[in-house]
Amino acid sequence: MAAFQLSHFQLLYILIATLSECKECKKLQSVYATLGSSVLLPCSEHPQQHTTDQVTWKVIEGHRSTDITQYHSSFKTSNSTEKLSKPLFERARQLKNGFLLIRDSVKADELWYQCTVNDTTCYEVKLLMKDPPTLSVSPVGNSAASPSMITNLTVVVMATIICVILYFKTRRNKTKSQIDLSCQSSVCYSQIPGGFGVIQPEKHF
Repeated sequence: MAAFQLSHFQLLYILIATLSECKECKKLQSVYATLGSSVLLPCSEHPQQHTTDQVTWKVIEGHRSTDITQYHSSFKTSNSTEKLSKPLFERARQLKNGFLLIRDSVKADELWYQCTVNDTTCYEVKLLMKDPPTLSVSPVGNSAASPSMITNLTVVVMATIICVILYFKTRRNKTKSQIDLSCQSSVCYSQIPGGFGVIQPEKHF
């Protein structure tokens, strides 16, 4: 009878555990991360700085869930050039507020994650990976300002500035020459302290 009762309690425990696994979890908004970056997965609709609740994280693959501390990815690299990374359980760490921090994220981390709070409430969140941004170079013919156009414009501006400088310099020298010539043929007045003085033109014998 004792053996039967023990078996009965074992079956009851298995049934409760199975039902807890099959319960519907609330799905949170998907989280996007760039390859190689660190990402935070929430375990609540209202994140807190600190929580005293007991939180556990699992990875969901199909109908199977695995504790994240024991998870080994079944992802196979598509080519030999892809960087080999550490296992997820070595890069994942649970924070004080229940969040899950994943460092150096890779394509294999693109999974469903499940967190359970106090064995009563659970949430599921999907991590989606995206490639890092790349710089695109537009063809010269389609660009708004090609290097050759900028160079030509610079040359034109510099030539214009030089022409303006030479023009004013030539005009100034010409004006000065006219004044000197006028002083040689007539009386020139110069301002001196106390009034104006008369400058007699030099006589050449």
